Amino acid sequence: MSVYNGVWTGLVSVTGNVFCHWPTLAYWIGNGSGAAWKMQSTATVLLAFNRCIEAFDEKLANIIFKGKRTFFWMFLPIAWGVFDFLVGPPGFFNPIYSVIMYNPHAGYFNDYTKTTKVFGQIFLIAAFLFIVSTGHLIIQNLTTVPFGVSQLLQYLYLLFNGLPAVIYLMFNVTLKRKVRRMFFGAPPAKVITIVSVNTLSAREMCH
Repeated sequence: MSVYNGVWTGLVSVTGNVFCHWPTLAYWIGNGSGAAWKMQSTATVLLAFNRCIEAFDEKLANIIFKGKRTFFWMFLPIAWGVFDFLVGPPGFFNPIYSVIMYNPHAGYFNDYTKTTKVFGQIFLIAAFLFIVSTGHLIIQNLTTVPFGVSQLLQYLYLLFNGLPAVIYLMFNVTLKRKVRRMFFGAPPAKVITIVSVNTLSAREMCH
């Protein structure tokens, strides 16, 4: 734990490197940090459990922990740590707080406007899918369904296959910008002229 939370965080804090600079190394160090944290925490809980059992009943403690049984209890935190290292979520260094966190966006500015727009896009797609799925479920469990209803659901299903692309092109600003660049090229760079107030004041004083 000291290697990950001491040496690694100190190194990247001094050098200013973040995940984008060393993605592979940061990923595996994050996995190792999470595995070490879980092994240490589990071992601490098991040690506390052992002390409580010994204080409560020494004979019961000998039955559970005596001899080679200790290796079984030691195997539990190691197994969990290895499992977390292989498939668990890695922890990443947060440059704002200079610690390893599972949430890489902690401390960042929350743009709720974009979040609301993305939620609206997903809601439209999910709502249309719910309507089509419910309609197909109804006509498959009813004995008689008008022919026009079944054809309408079929057309809606075909429409749904292309609906997500239409919704994203209409409401997703990032995607619209990329499509525009794909067909029309990148827009010309904007030139911004900055006038120094101090310079103007100095010129006025000279005149």
